[in-house]
Amino acid sequence: MEIQPFFSWFQSHNGYVDTSTMDVIQFPPSEGGRGAIALKDIPEGHVLFSVPRTLLLSTQTSLLPSHFGIDAWKNFGLHKGWSGLILCMMWEAAQGSESKWKPYFDILPTKLDTPMFWSDADLAELAGTSVVEKLGKEEAENDYREKIVPAVSTRPDLFPKEDLTTRYSINTFHLMGNLILSRSFTLDDQDEDEDEEEEEKEHATGDEHQDIGNTSLGSAMDVDAPISATNEHSEEEANEDGDDDEETSTLEVAMVPLADILNARYQCENVKLFYEPDCLKMISTRPIKTGEQIWNTYGDPPNSVLLRQYGHVDYIPLLEGGLGNPGDVVELRADLLVQSTGAEGSIEDNPDMKERIEFWLEEGGDDVFVLEAPSTSTSIELPPALLSFTQLIQSEAEWERAKSKGKLPKPKANIDTLKIIQEALARRSKAYPTTLEEDTQLESTSLNSLSLNRRHALVVRIGEKKILERYREKVSEMIKIMEAPQVKKPARGGGKRKADRDSGEIRKKRKEMR
Repeated sequence: MEIQPFFSWFQSHNGYVDTSTMDVIQFPPSEGGRGAIALKDIPEGHVLFSVPRTLLLSTQTSLLPSHFGIDAWKNFGLHKGWSGLILCMMWEAAQGSESKWKPYFDILPTKLDTPMFWSDADLAELAGTSVVEKLGKEEAENDYREKIVPAVSTRPDLFPKEDLTTRYSINTFHLMGNLILSRSFTLDDQDEDEDEEEEEKEHATGDEHQDIGNTSLGSAMDVDAPISATNEHSEEEANEDGDDDEETSTLEVAMVPLADILNARYQCENVKLFYEPDCLKMISTRPIKTGEQIWNTYGDPPNSVLLRQYGHVDYIPLLEGGLGNPGDVVELRADLLVQSTGAEGSIEDNPDMKERIEFWLEEGGDDVFVLEAPSTSTSIELPPALLSFTQLIQSEAEWERAKSKGKLPKPKANIDTLKIIQEALARRSKAYPTTLEEDTQLESTSLNSLSLNRRHALVVRIGEKKILERYREKVSEMIKIMEAPQVKKPARGGGKRKADRDSGEIRKKRKEMR
């Protein structure tokens, strides 16, 4: 797609882009596809481009809500979640040259590689991962049926009947929704007084710009957040923010032309987006050499999230050897641990277990435990919450103590707890349709011959399975140490000192595991 018409439109609407230092080109798929490149050495702190707030596409800048009527807009629930922005994008795209954002829509993709658009056969390749269950396709289509369809059917003057099956179809709805998921930013919708107050604070502290963080995580980039605030939120949090009433929420999800062209790769970020009252600026955070790609970042999420939200995976060298994503994780559901205790039937049929789980949740515990990739080839630790929860559901004494004190058990590794975790990890591994050995063989012999979707699914599976294997090895090692027989001390001689040393080593290892 020719980028020059977009640049011309961008600049004609008061956007600034330093075309002497950057250009937009087509990279190989392994490097992100279309992205930005440095045309010459770029120093740290250089402004590559700035986007006026008037060019942002949101429910605040689109004319559709005012044409539709704000009261009617709220009556259809279009002010909550992403449905309103999706409808605005469908409507703006349908206006053609009448829309202010036509040149922007011209460069947006019309086909995405996210699993939302995969065939059932390709989705089957993701069995065992958390990708499919987190797609949210059913929930999205409920919004389409309950909000979009009723809204557009009441205003044929805005949504012509002949356009309903094309420009306002479920497929177009999914396309726009996934563009928001993969490319949007979340802005703090401050009024002018707040902007002026924030600007005064910046000058007072010597900060020229406010860091708005990294590229969106499911529209979850807190664009106007202070530097001290976290810039990373989950997709669920982003949707919760969007579900707040306008009176109580100051967050605005928006599409930001040009900023969303930049690609991302794990820990390769060399630019960030900063804000000023009237614009957003993309500024280099370290020197960039001529010919290097200009990388923003998505917050370094695992491949399962990258694939689900953006349609690509990171496949880079790992510390422990091989290729993959150092940010990969495995999710271990609490119900797998419950099943691994030998409890029969459902939790609903087991009042005692149900009471323990409700206590856990009421005390702030989660129902999913995240197993992170080790930071080195040797380091690995069991999550404290995993140990605490397993003790709660396994030990009658720990459960009684937790109830009496009103506190969750302290995370401790004992042999009964570890055996439950061992069984749960084994069950989690069996959720995949293939083994790690089968996948690594396929990776080494046929990776490049696979379709893009199946290649991405394979990379996601391998990353998760490697983590599971490491945790299973760790737990087995811990159990082996705990099951090792205590060495009896001899009555006399040098053997006694050796026995003391052996026993001391066992006690030391047990202490380290607690």
